[in-house]
Amino acid sequence: IGNKSGSEGSLLTFTISATDPDGDGPTYTTSALPAGATFDAGTRTFSWTPGFDQAGPSSVIFTASDGTLTASETVAITIANTNRAPTAANGTLTTLEDTLASGTLVASDSDGDTLTYSIVTNGTKGTATITNAATGAFTYRGDGLDHDRARQRPTGRRRGPRRDHHAASGCDPRRHRVRHRQRNHDHVEQVERSRHGDVRQPERRGHDGDLLGGGHLRADADGLRRPVHHQRYGDDHRDVSHEQRAALRRQHEAGHVRPRAWPQRCDLHDRDLVQT
Repeated sequence: IGNKSGSEGSLLTFTISATDPDGDGPTYTTSALPAGATFDAGTRTFSWTPGFDQAGPSSVIFTASDGTLTASETVAITIANTNRAPTAANGTLTTLEDTLASGTLVASDSDGDTLTYSIVTNGTKGTATITNAATGAFTYRGDGLDHDRARQRPTGRRRGPRRDHHAASGCDPRRHRVRHRQRNHDHVEQVERSRHGDVRQPERRGHDGDLLGGGHLRADADGLRRPVHHQRYGDDHRDVSHEQRAALRRQHEAGHVRPRAWPQRCDLHDRDLVQT
């Protein structure tokens, strides 16, 4: 038969045989079977799946008999250890953001092997670091404000850059300076419904009798006055430049333009205020 070998958790099977000079058919028996092992005398088959605590040497005695005489053989069976994965215990650690905390990992090994600890994948809300691979000691720092998602909420009319310091996501105590450009977002003029309004301004006419003029509309958002750049009176449409307004003022001062109150209808456009 010869000696046999196997491993924990793996099936070991073999068949024995014997001969009789008289031609008699022998019968087979065994003794000292290991726990969990079986022997089928009809098929002369030995089967055994060693458990994870059965590593080491074992021996089985096989006997063949013709009814009068017997013959025996002792078979040595060596079972090798099968390494099993250690078991880690779940744990909970509570800490504040951007604050260093410490703890110790807990795990066990069924084979009694010495364990070492390492990080396979870090979390998304902070950074863990193993400080002692033999004991499982570690530190953890929760992330502070993620500068990629930081938002500035302006509260005044201040224009220009502001600099805030935020701890970068996934970084050590190094800090990243983030430059935010703040604009006057809190007083934005928006016309959402009616785009029309009335404005009263002096009527001005030039020497050729065309109706000219200029003026301002008062915006409700922050009280700022906005100049009227484009003016349309009836069918007469004119783009009044700064030079034309200055010339108009000089004509008025010289008495060539006679102002009088005249109601006008105005449209508010995205970039200009157009009087109609």
